Amino acid sequence: MFVSGMFLSGCVTILFGMLDRAPDGPVFIGLCFLVRAIDAVGFSAAMTASFSILAKAFPNNIATVLGSLEIFTGLGLVLGPPIGGFLYQSFGYEIPFIVLGCVVLIMVPLNIYLLPRYDSTPSKDSFWKLITIPKVLLLCFTLFSLSASLGFLDPTMSLFVLEKFHLPVGYVGLVFLGLALSYSLSSPLFGFLSDKKPVSTKILHPCHSAVLSMLQLMHFKS
Repeated sequence: MFVSGMFLSGCVTILFGMLDRAPDGPVFIGLCFLVRAIDAVGFSAAMTASFSILAKAFPNNIATVLGSLEIFTGLGLVLGPPIGGFLYQSFGYEIPFIVLGCVVLIMVPLNIYLLPRYDSTPSKDSFWKLITIPKVLLLCFTLFSLSASLGFLDPTMSLFVLEKFHLPVGYVGLVFLGLALSYSLSSPLFGFLSDKKPVSTKILHPCHSAVLSMLQLMHFKS
């Protein structure tokens, strides 16, 4: 599932870069939604499988390993916007998506060769029974809210910076460096604390939610 998800995501990322050749209007908008939806399916398959692989490989230090790997997620958030902005400014709309899609596709055979193989263990527990547990529902809602709060910044912050400061497109991605750097630096620390002191997660989650909510309110007021 991990390799299949990466392959699907890489292909549709390249395809998304070709959508500027589609007819304007409803056709273009519909294709954008369709391609991004397929990309989300591939990405979610790869991410879900990666969590399962981590749980199999490091059953006693899941949070620490996951937090350490999130450093690279932060690095992607750090390097992605400025590199993507530079490629867009220098070569146009298509090149950033083609480059990213090709990089993802190159990683497919590499992961096939390097990743260990684990036999799947069928579970008798029901997924629907799991999501009816109140604690699981609360956790899902918290993750949804935090992800949405971060997602709101992508379309709004870039437009605000362009209109307010009149920066070139290549420099807009630099605005997101603060979020990405703090994410990459704090993830391994919180992962380590979660493994060593599980009770700390009950304090970290509400504190993180409160701080993020305050930042969102400050952004909307500005």
